[in-house]
Amino acid sequence: TTADALCNAGLPQQAQELVDQARRDGVRPNETVYNTLIKGYAKCRCVVNRGVCACDPCVCSSPEAAMRLMREMQAHRLQPDVVTLNTLVSSFCRANREREAAAVVESAVLLAESGEGCSPDLQ
Repeated sequence: TTADALCNAGLPQQAQELVDQARRDGVRPNETVYNTLIKGYAKCRCVVNRGVCACDPCVCSSPEAAMRLMREMQAHRLQPDVVTLNTLVSSFCRANREREAAAVVESAVLLAESGEGCSPDLQ
């Protein structure tokens, strides 16, 4: 999709604008669209532009925006899947934000135990 191409090019804000416009036109984003945007914000921009991460910890991804989108996804009664959760956890870990990564895992495990979600792949 166009949103996926924009995210892969390191332009998640433009992809978000495209999805927002579609929403205003009456198109409701599904899990795949949210996962695409989450991946776009969570991805290291160095890797997109140069093929390798030039920052350690990663400061060019936006795990907060990815997390905001996951919450929005849930507010629209769409369930994050293992891809969503692993993307968020990886993004927080690359940014040396292990507490937030652990909180994502803990929250997902609690939801999975209640039958309302899935657990991240912890391998």
